[in-house]
Amino acid sequence: MKKITILIALMITSLGFAQQVVIENFEDPTNYKLENGFGGLKSSITTDPASGGTNLNVLKLEVSAAGGSQVWQGESLLPQNSKIKVTTDKTVKVDVYSSVAFTLMCKVEQGTGPNAGASKAYTTPGQWQTLTFTFTEGRDFTGTANGEYSKFVFFPNWKDDNTNFKSPPVALTLYVDNITAEKAVIVPVIDPVPATAAPKPQLQNASGVASIFSNLYTNIAINEWPTGWSSGTSSDVQIAGDDTKKLKLADFIGIDFQGSPINATNMDRWHMDFWVEEANLDGKVFNVKLIDFAGTAAEVTPTHVYNFQSVGTNPVIESGRWVTIDIPLKAGFGKSDIKQAVIISNLKGPIYIDNFYLYNSTLGTKSFATVGVKMHPNPTTGRVTIEAKNIIERVSLHNVLGQEILVRNPNTQATTLDISSLQAGVYVVKTTVDGKVASSRVVKK
Repeated sequence: MKKITILIALMITSLGFAQQVVIENFEDPTNYKLENGFGGLKSSITTDPASGGTNLNVLKLEVSAAGGSQVWQGESLLPQNSKIKVTTDKTVKVDVYSSVAFTLMCKVEQGTGPNAGASKAYTTPGQWQTLTFTFTEGRDFTGTANGEYSKFVFFPNWKDDNTNFKSPPVALTLYVDNITAEKAVIVPVIDPVPATAAPKPQLQNASGVASIFSNLYTNIAINEWPTGWSSGTSSDVQIAGDDTKKLKLADFIGIDFQGSPINATNMDRWHMDFWVEEANLDGKVFNVKLIDFAGTAAEVTPTHVYNFQSVGTNPVIESGRWVTIDIPLKAGFGKSDIKQAVIISNLKGPIYIDNFYLYNSTLGTKSFATVGVKMHPNPTTGRVTIEAKNIIERVSLHNVLGQEILVRNPNTQATTLDISSLQAGVYVVKTTVDGKVASSRVVKK
């Protein structure tokens, strides 16, 4: 009976503590990232320095005592496929080798709990020694670890009495391997993806289009996307067979086409389709900036800046659907030498964009009469009916400034627009039939 009780107690104990595993042994460079030393320390991956050693690849750290080196010099390890879990079990083990005795201080950082530091003396010169760091000591004015951490930092220039860093720093070479701790697996974040491709825009006369990114037209040559000064990433993806750009912004992404500047002097509108999926759009912005160089070597002011939010803009940001921007180029801005565009946003998730181009909306647009489209009554006090011999794919209403104020995709041979709520005046109706765009004026009494 006594043996059974002891066995049950051991089983309960084993269930209460997760097993430690080797988080990193430096054999697979895709499993980790290093900051390549800071404060003057040099780091590199090398082979086991011990005679007849079996540790294969190890991390070599070289502390510098040269002028300009910082007392807090060290190296950061960032595991890529897991985190270091320091909750119930507060320890992390590290194998260390050096030719001299010294004290090593380590920290766990970038976690769900406070940063924590712990130290341990290496006492076996010329041999590998496993050091156990207990992150309850609060070294270097830190707290007690309690969470999952994505960064492990080595500080070899620590005083033996645990009071601070050695000052001035003392030259030292050491090797570390087999960082062992409880493991928290990083669950990959699966980005949302649009279910459908971006809507196909009205086809414009290609001679009046400068396309930055679209399958509809020949794109201008891009020098950089994203630019080297961007704080985000960009990748090419396909959505339902359509080429699309996927952007992840930390703040902004720049697009540079200085080798193919856009002269938009004869262009009056620009177009872009974008898609986001975010639960709360309050305070979110999606801004697009067109940068004119005006024949100089740098941006000139003022520049074209267009702001879109979840309320109060045209269009507004919406979640889980393609939003089409097709608006006039702003007046009062230079547009003869546009060489860059910048997308600025605080949206957390990926942003998908397509059909980004500037164009002249007056080129190639035919009248209703030439394509067999009829509209009546005109003038009208409220409703106006548009009829065609073939399917009307799209119909839109524009004010005298060129702003699109109403759009329909009827996919029928006849459709009716209710403009009774609009102010009296002249408006332009545009239709797309068999891919051909036609327009006519309608008078609202």
